[in-house]
Amino acid sequence: ADAAIVDPARPVARVWREFLVGARLMGKSRLVRALLVTMGLTMLGQGIINVMLVPFVKDVLHGDALVLGWLASVQGVGGIAGGVLIGIVGPRIAPRWLIAAGLLATGLLFVAAANAPWLWLVLTFVGMIGFTVIPFGVGTQTLLQIAVEDRFRGRVFGAYNTIQSALMLVGMVLASALARPLGTVPTLDLAGACTLLAGAVASVVLPARAPTGPAPATAAALPAGFEE
Repeated sequence: ADAAIVDPARPVARVWREFLVGARLMGKSRLVRALLVTMGLTMLGQGIINVMLVPFVKDVLHGDALVLGWLASVQGVGGIAGGVLIGIVGPRIAPRWLIAAGLLATGLLFVAAANAPWLWLVLTFVGMIGFTVIPFGVGTQTLLQIAVEDRFRGRVFGAYNTIQSALMLVGMVLASALARPLGTVPTLDLAGACTLLAGAVASVVLPARAPTGPAPATAAALPAGFEE
């Protein structure tokens, strides 16, 4: 028998449809919308840093691949330390404050590292950044998993991560456009400002206490004939 012919457009259409369902479900949760705004601002800053890190090492620190490796290493060490500490004290702290404090500290450290006059001080600040991003990540994932019903989690997480990636790309484009007229350090300062703004927003829009469970999603979020 001849092999079945599969229309290559069908999987793409299916993925697009799943994304739209996830986006609709996100729109029905105030908590997920708040996380989306917070994370979106953070990803704008992260996109800027992704573009500007190498120019910062080369033009500001006058370093090479070895210095770039040092930065990655100290951030990794800070991340391990942050993970250990959050594992101990994290359950006692509301996710809103994990997220807000983590972002505010990270934003300040971004600015401090970009303007530090000595390499050892830059390495110190970057190691601290590795520490402070952990509570932000833990708090975000905790609230997301609480806010979304199990049956919709894959669609919501897929749409959420897609939007975050798109916003990171916007940050990268922004950095490419601003790096020449502003310079490396002011552009990195802008990344820090985005992260600080995300922390301030998180402290206001996120709930003081984590919800005990997700708000029920309505069938209206699903297109007609779309199975759960």
